[in-house]
Amino acid sequence: MSKDAFYFSHDSNAQHDPKMIRLRRTAGLEGVGLYWCVIERLREAESYRLEAGMIPDICFDLRVDEQVFQAIFESGLLEQEDGFFFSRSLLRRMEIREAKREQASRAGRASAERRSNASSTTVQRKSNDRSTPVQPKKGKESKGKESSSSNDGKNASTKSKRTPTLVTEEDLQGWETSEAYEHVNVRREYAKATEWLKTKPGRKMTKQFFVNWLNRVEAPAAVKQEPEEDPYKYYEEANRLQERLEAEARR
Repeated sequence: MSKDAFYFSHDSNAQHDPKMIRLRRTAGLEGVGLYWCVIERLREAESYRLEAGMIPDICFDLRVDEQVFQAIFESGLLEQEDGFFFSRSLLRRMEIREAKREQASRAGRASAERRSNASSTTVQRKSNDRSTPVQPKKGKESKGKESSSSNDGKNASTKSKRTPTLVTEEDLQGWETSEAYEHVNVRREYAKATEWLKTKPGRKMTKQFFVNWLNRVEAPAAVKQEPEEDPYKYYEEANRLQERLEAEARR
């Protein structure tokens, strides 16, 4: 699959939709195959809509009769408006997806801004510290050196033991809207990870731990296999059925 291929969700039980049943009744599996090919083209369109004038060209390209395309409109799976045709179901799904991406983008910008402000505050604090040098006390130079050496050791020890960053509600919301974890129920995995940590005294729910946990969750097999289904197999099956019926009619 090309890295530039667009993604859209697809229900595994779409064949039981009343509109889909009506399409199979009027146009057979050829109509079903044509419908999914058209949905893919709509997904690639900029506004998820195509001009109605493109219908003859699409039918020519896919080698189907325009009556089959018309059956999709009659079933209610596609609609026409202002010289364009579209799938209301696809529009609704893409609206949800784009809202999630915008929410994730806003969260990322807010997080970057907080990090930038924190960095600026740290730099300013260090600059202020350098502008007011500490004067050593007379008569206690040796003791001062020992104290400074001791403090340096403590500071180095403190730096080597960084406080782990724990998972926050904002982190969970960000993972829920991330494309990388679309196949994961983040809240359920968080609950499972919490229960597992109860058996490990001393372990905490850090960001690094939970990200590793999410990365081990695999997508359901059905979700992986669904996009790979060849929509043209319905078209081929319909052709074979039509040829057999014509042969029997000639006998």
